[in-house]
Amino acid sequence: PSIILADYHLGETQTGIMALQALEAHWQAKTPAIVITADRTEAVSEEARAFGALLLHKPMKPAGLRAMMNTLLNQQRS
Repeated sequence: PSIILADYHLGETQTGIMALQALEAHWQAKTPAIVITADRTEAVSEEARAFGALLLHKPMKPAGLRAMMNTLLNQQRS
């Protein structure tokens, strides 16, 4: 995929970052990702930043999501 959109909280112990790490290991390649969450804690922000994903907080506006997606797609083309 060109971009992965991942919700942060996937269950009691699973996170979207964990899913992204598993996909990266499976594909042996890094795919640009946006992590979407209502969790505004610094720990979640730092985890997304450390992984290299962009972070978008809920409730999100379609224009904000579109802008982030366009940014990632333009970075891939450069």
